[in-house]
Amino acid sequence: MPVLDRVERWLPALAGLLALFASVAVRFVGWDDAFTAQIDLQALIGVTFNVIAFATPVTVALFAITLAPGGGFIQQLFGTKTYALFVSYVIWALLLGVAALLVSAPFLVARPEAPISGALSNFAPIWWGVAAASLAAIGRVLLIFLVWARSYSKPKRVTERPALVAF
Repeated sequence: MPVLDRVERWLPALAGLLALFASVAVRFVGWDDAFTAQIDLQALIGVTFNVIAFATPVTVALFAITLAPGGGFIQQLFGTKTYALFVSYVIWALLLGVAALLVSAPFLVARPEAPISGALSNFAPIWWGVAAASLAAIGRVLLIFLVWARSYSKPKRVTERPALVAF
């Protein structure tokens, strides 16, 4: 299996684990307070929530487009191993998107000054990991679909010359 295929297949897991470990390392070193002093984490979580809440249904819509009857590149891909792998990517994007939305919800409703906010901060590394994995999974589906659409929609090269019109 080529390296690029492995990266494609494991990208969400790698992104999630990297974000999780980076978040834990930042907390362990003590940079967490400096980071939160510079960035409004609640706003960051809100923006990420909105992006995931928008992009997750888009991946499902792309999947629905691939199920629609018709010709073109989708018909050529339907029933292949590549299409089956794409379906599994869509399912993972949907599951990780829902997980990221659920993990984000407590952070969105808690006020930063509330006592529960301190307890929630212990779960911040989990949020970073799930959000990164979700965004990577959604991005993977979107990129694959765009690559397919672009590769099959390139204009065909015209080899004939247009006829000269005599006046």
